[in-house]
Amino acid sequence: MFATKNRITLYATTLVAALLFTASASYGQTGSLLGHVTFSTDCGFLSGVGSGVGVGITFDGTNLWYSCYNSKNSSDPNHFDLHKADPKTGGVIASYDVAGGMGALAYDATRNVIWAGEGDGVASNQGVVIKIPLDANKNVSGPYQVAFAVPEAFASPSSPQDIVDGLAIDNATNTLYIHYD
Repeated sequence: MFATKNRITLYATTLVAALLFTASASYGQTGSLLGHVTFSTDCGFLSGVGSGVGVGITFDGTNLWYSCYNSKNSSDPNHFDLHKADPKTGGVIASYDVAGGMGALAYDATRNVIWAGEGDGVASNQGVVIKIPLDANKNVSGPYQVAFAVPEAFASPSSPQDIVDGLAIDNATNTLYIHYD
């Protein structure tokens, strides 16, 4: 007969072998598509006024907001660099000319502001994060403010193509995460 210690080891080994033998390979599950929207206003590419590159997108609980990398500050109706849109239809509700071009966006519900990274806008907005205040109806309520500089944006050498292409807000820790290109 086996000693008790050896029996436990044998049972444990048999159990593990049985579990491994019957286990199938597991793969990551592809997520479900929750929705798709095509915005009614592009970022100026079709009119030749901007780059056509939409960079940032954020959701304020009601609306989708998206930014355009380069809007060239012109009188063309497609030159705006910040758009508020209906998340179901893609219809643009409002458009704003904030900085001539913006990168990533993050909605901060605690402060009711949109944080915007630099895009290819005016030179004074290169290497910065912009704070855009909203009113109770989620409309831009005043002029934007340069919140702080991001000197790392010029770390690989200085270029007008540097862009803050990732922003995320953690309201629990009051932290704004920044990724620059």
